[in-house]
Amino acid sequence: MKHMQIVFLALVAFLGTLPGISLAQENADNPSHLIEQSTQKVLQALEAQTGTGETVSVSALADELLSILEPVVDFDSIARGVMGKYGRTASDAQIEEFATVFRESLVSLYARSFRTFDIREIRVLDMPGDFDPATAEKASVGMQATTADGESFSLSYSMRRNATGNWVVRNIVVDGINLGLTYMNQFDGAMSRHGSIDKVIAQWPEEMREQTVVDKDKG
Repeated sequence: MKHMQIVFLALVAFLGTLPGISLAQENADNPSHLIEQSTQKVLQALEAQTGTGETVSVSALADELLSILEPVVDFDSIARGVMGKYGRTASDAQIEEFATVFRESLVSLYARSFRTFDIREIRVLDMPGDFDPATAEKASVGMQATTADGESFSLSYSMRRNATGNWVVRNIVVDGINLGLTYMNQFDGAMSRHGSIDKVIAQWPEEMREQTVVDKDKG
């Protein structure tokens, strides 16, 4: 399975949980309902675009996604997490620069995947019987997804409440592949090769473009 497709599958639900998506309040308090409704909504929107028969511009789609993500995602925090131990010694300017590069590279990856990945079915798993969304601060939401060629994937969304009490996705694991850890290891490997944070930042777009195949049988 292509790495970009794993990222796409994960981002489908993440994008759907952003504030721009309107959800019924009774479901917004339940993280599994939030994931289910938001994923369906985004998939329907993507299907509507492909159904026009017109060629979708990757750059135009990336620009549109950036306009959605920029106001609502703290890319500085994400960048610091991906930078791992190097984030503790990086300057504010370096973190800000990497956040920009990481954001643009990830959204470009998403935009390219949009044209090649076809999800046909999703099923959000029930929460444990003792889970109480009224009092819980953290949750793990499971999902099964099936593509047009019959491949099946399991996803686990690590969620927690933010400062305003809304559920947000903090990390995603796809078939045992931890996306947050994957990018942190990628940054660590790039540091070993290039030797400096500035060089890693400069090379990061190429690092992302070189993502190819992840063998799910080995993951």
